[in-house]
Amino acid sequence: MESSAVRLLSEVQRAAAMERLSHPPQPPWRPIPSRDLCKILGVSLQSLANWRVRGTGPTPEPFQKGGGNRTYYRPDEVLSWLAGGQPPAWEFSSQWLSARGLEIDEPSEASTAWLIEQADPLL
Repeated sequence: MESSAVRLLSEVQRAAAMERLSHPPQPPWRPIPSRDLCKILGVSLQSLANWRVRGTGPTPEPFQKGGGNRTYYRPDEVLSWLAGGQPPAWEFSSQWLSARGLEIDEPSEASTAWLIEQADPLL
C-alpha cells in the first residue's frame, strides 16, 4: 500500500525532508511547531493544515491547554510517516539515543519510552 507521504510529496521533497529530520539537533520526540515542519517538508502552512483536517498528513500532537492555536509535530512521528510507517517512530528515537551513547541491549518501544523518560530532563 502506498503511503500518503508518497502521494502528497514529490520524491525530492520526501528525500530532503528525511535527510533534514534524520539528524536533528534536539531529541526527535520533542515536538516542533507546524511552521518549522512546513519549512522542512517544503510545503505551505495551508497544505499541512489541509492534510491534518483530511487525516492524510503526519499525526499532530494533541492540543495542550494554554498552547493557543499552535499545532506541533514530533519529528520521529513525521519520519515514520515519510517512511510509510516502517520503521515505527520509537525506532528513530532509539537510534538518536544510541548515537549519543544511550543504548539498551534489546530496544523495544517500552524500553525506549523508559530511556526517553530518564534522559529527557538531562538533554
